Amino acid sequence: MIYTQPPDALSHQFAPGTVRRVLGGYLLAGLSAGLTIAIIATMTNMLAGKAGGGHWGGLIGAALILSIVASGFVFVLTFIPAAIFIVWSEARSYRKCGVHVAAGIGMSILAILSLHATNGGSDLASTPDAIAGMLGGGIVAGAVYWAISGKRAGNWRHESA
Repeated sequence: MIYTQPPDALSHQFAPGTVRRVLGGYLLAGLSAGLTIAIIATMTNMLAGKAGGGHWGGLIGAALILSIVASGFVFVLTFIPAAIFIVWSEARSYRKCGVHVAAGIGMSILAILSLHATNGGSDLASTPDAIAGMLGGGIVAGAVYWAISGKRAGNWRHESA
């Protein structure tokens, strides 16, 4: 049986488990988005013949470095929108995968627009490859966050008897 706890008991149960779950989900979602961006960028450059020169070792090393850099951009550009969405989904106990994936896509669109606005329309946010990588990263980040944290959004409000 599931029942709602009184507000005083919510604060004791909420802090430790939920904060760890949410921060862990956000961290892994950001890392997976960076890795997705790096994979898409590396593969599109390889298919276009711009990178690699047939050397897989250099290509894999470049992709790993790019994934770390891309993850840094993901964390910086999506922290505030992600925090707003996480608070909303936790407060409303919203657990649907599609909503989390749509939020990831929305955050990647916001990141594309902010990069385009701050860089004066540079290639970082203007090429189809970069846009595809960022949108793919948003989809993967939303799915990873849902798998780790979103499926249990709002669990701190209920207790099994």
